[in-house]
Amino acid sequence: RQAERLGLPFGRIADPLGRGVDRCMAAFHYAAGQRRAREFMLAVGAAVWSRGVDVATDAGMRKVTEQAGLFWPDVVAAMRGSDWRATAEKNRDALVESGLWGVPAYVFGDVALVTFDPPAPLELGPDGSVDMVLTFRNTHNWIRDGGEKEAYAAFFEVLRPGGVLGVVQHRAKDGADPEETARQGYVPEAYVVSVAEAAGFELVATSDVNRNEKDDHDHPAGVWTLPPGFRLGEKDRAKYVEIGESDRMTLKFRKPDESADR
Repeated sequence: RQAERLGLPFGRIADPLGRGVDRCMAAFHYAAGQRRAREFMLAVGAAVWSRGVDVATDAGMRKVTEQAGLFWPDVVAAMRGSDWRATAEKNRDALVESGLWGVPAYVFGDVALVTFDPPAPLELGPDGSVDMVLTFRNTHNWIRDGGEKEAYAAFFEVLRPGGVLGVVQHRAKDGADPEETARQGYVPEAYVVSVAEAAGFELVATSDVNRNEKDDHDHPAGVWTLPPGFRLGEKDRAKYVEIGESDRMTLKFRKPDESADR
């Protein structure tokens, strides 16, 4: 679903279970030492998720590593070694300690990136564990996938009492059908407020900092017609440059704190 939304190739899958995973981790360990970690990850990701390349075989892995600019004989030597295992075990232990083991996640220092794909089961962290949640131009996607209520409920659960939810979203015309406008990237402000309030939030502030009166919310390729996306390419580009980026709501919600409100 996300690949389709982002226009990424996906579907010819050769999931590298077992031996394939070990070989990828060994090759990644070597690639990182050669400062080619990013190139390797991009190459192996496209290979196994969109081109059906079996990295458990030498032929498949060689294609991937050479595409990433790595020297194949050195990759073979790395895959025969075990230096990578200590790093893998350290990463596994860190994920277990953070409570993210078994959850698709990336951790960089104190920052954890976790899978958030409503309406699939959602858990952003322990209940009441964060001070603020911010979401920028995402609500239309969740509406299209039927998961906006689950998303805002997850925000409510992870926030401590008194915590803040900030929302920026392309704004549709008042009274429009959110299911219809979401296909174009827009959502009525009243609907966003109603979903947040149904989850338990209270609206405490709004801002016009992202308002754009030139945006009439009606474009051939939806909100993506406008900059910075320019979905239509050069067609009528000057017109859309003049309109500018989309009209957006900017909302601040608060999770009630009963102890402070007494």
